[in-house]
Amino acid sequence: MKLYYFDLYARGEPIRMMLTLAKVPFEDCRLTGQSWMDLKPTLEYGQMPVLELDDGTQLSQSAAIYDYIATIHGFHPESPMDKYRGQNLYEAMVIDVMYKSVVKFVFLSKPEEKEANGEIAAADYTKAVGHFAKVLSQREDKFICGNKLTLHDFTVGGIFLNLVVNPNHKDTEFWDKQWAATPDRVKKYVADLQEEMKDYLEARKECKSTM
Repeated sequence: MKLYYFDLYARGEPIRMMLTLAKVPFEDCRLTGQSWMDLKPTLEYGQMPVLELDDGTQLSQSAAIYDYIATIHGFHPESPMDKYRGQNLYEAMVIDVMYKSVVKFVFLSKPEEKEANGEIAAADYTKAVGHFAKVLSQREDKFICGNKLTLHDFTVGGIFLNLVVNPNHKDTEFWDKQWAATPDRVKKYVADLQEEMKDYLEARKECKSTM
């Protein structure tokens, strides 16, 4: 099995997390420059991540790959309502906030746009984590859908592990400020997640500020 992605966390890291925790051997193919240009025309949508199975079948579109791995390796929540809960948070926080205003701030801002885009990203982050804290406070579980890890801890939780509290993030002052203002309930969740995934986090390759 091979995972093709950039040398980033972002959309590829939930795949790496789940496969590693499921003890599934895979080749982590991190492409840059010419190696990416050579592969791009051969892919279904011309984009990554792509997960190539042992029989050569190539899976594309990150959310579809997440669902495939979670289904096979038992990372889906057990109840339909918990599955809804996790998917709701994924769309609200990852799709509606992180892949819009935060990506624009982190990756797409020209120098003269950085401050204004940072203000938008900060406001969106504050709103998102406030909602996340409210949802988490409805129950005393350690994780999003109970007391064991599910897909949504790798995607929604990954925002914090891969970006907000990533010791290598490049916008240090910005993210330190956002983390300081993050609700305590969310900080507790992140601390529980870090403890649960301690071995993985200590062993993984360091990457810069990427979701």
